[in-house]
Amino acid sequence: LTWQLERTLSKRRILECYLNVVEFGPGVYGVEAASRRYFGKAAAELNEDEAARLAAGLPRPRAWHPGVSSPAYRRYAESIRHRTDRAELPARLLQ
Repeated sequence: LTWQLERTLSKRRILECYLNVVEFGPGVYGVEAASRRYFGKAAAELNEDEAARLAAGLPRPRAWHPGVSSPAYRRYAESIRHRTDRAELPARLLQ
């Protein structure tokens, strides 16, 4: 199944599909719903810190999400933020 998806869809489209259905906390599915639930705004309006906080919950969405104050979750979100600060992303990905 994976190779069929990769053959027919771009990586960007696969990521978009994933982010539209992945769990971001108990009963919160999709990045748009998570953005509105935890930050009260559209996903396109998230700043880098907020985006890192959402991304940090993906490995353990029921335990780690912006509604939880776990020290481990906060450290992981900070590490994501630091890695993105150091990354040199192509301009086309920043649009």
